[in-house]
Amino acid sequence: MSEALSKEIGRLNVLVNEFNLPFHPEQHDLNVYKNKLNHHIENGLGSSNLHAKLSTELAMDFEKIQREMTGNK
Repeated sequence: MSEALSKEIGRLNVLVNEFNLPFHPEQHDLNVYKNKLNHHIENGLGSSNLHAKLSTELAMDFEKIQREMTGNK
């Protein structure tokens, strides 16, 4: 389990670097930017088959933590 989660965390760097949207510091643009970055990361994390590597109980815990981290309770 620890290895699978470590690999997934390591992918965050790649996912953020892959995100290709111009950054603008204005508040409205910043909110749009953050929402799109969040969506990009959520989609990227979901594509790694992490759930197949973990037991059902651990996968449920992972989803709960992911929702808490992204603010999607």
